[in-house]
This record gives sequence, C-alpha cells and structure tokens, in this order.
Amino acid sequence: MTITPVCDAAGTVSHFVAIKQDVTDRKRAEQALRASEERYRMLFEQNLAGVFRCAGNGRLLDCNNA
Repeated sequence: MTITPVCDAAGTVSHFVAIKQDVTDRKRAEQALRASEERYRMLFEQNLAGVFRCAGNGRLLDCNNA
C-alpha cells in the first residue's frame, strides 16, 4: 500500500491518495516456486546415483555428491 499526502496551495495537507494492490496470488506463486525448488534440490542432492547438469556447450553446471 502507498499513501501520499496532497497539499493545497498554502502547503497544508488537504487529503491523501492511497493505492492498494492485492499481492495474494503473487505470494502464493512465490511460495509454490520455493517449495518446488526445495523438492528438486533435495531429490538432486540425496539421490544415490550420480546426477549432473550441464550447459548446451558441455560446461558442468551442477552435480550431486554421488
């Protein structure tokens, strides 16, 4: 929420303008993404098989301990 005072010609605050935005959907999406990343990271790190990721040019990006 943003609240901004509006002054008259004398510089006295005459009223306020408020802008409010519902961020519920964005917060839910961010939480879902965090949970998904956490599941992926746990599966990646705890896998007994060796797992790695590489870029299209063959450069190693990440690997697990196995």
